[in-house]
Amino acid sequence: MYCVNLKLSTLMPRYNDPAQLKWYLDVGCLDYSERLGFVSVPGNYALLLNSDYSHFFYIKAGVEDESCVHWDKWAVYRWIKQDAKPFDKDITS
Repeated sequence: MYCVNLKLSTLMPRYNDPAQLKWYLDVGCLDYSERLGFVSVPGNYALLLNSDYSHFFYIKAGVEDESCVHWDKWAVYRWIKQDAKPFDKDITS
């Protein structure tokens, strides 16, 4: 039997709040942030599949609330993009 020692940063390199994400993973959720093919989820968001594997939702770093649930991961991805839109723009005067 082989034992693999992985650091938390190795498992979750892109999410800005690894302790928050770890809690969701510990209760059985799956991180789908890197399972979208050629598109990616912004670094301060995580796209998750709930613990009974029926619905997707997202969490945002530093925010305790989670999003509404949806059966379609692409709908939740669009919610993330919509929520992140104000942060995508360069706010210079």
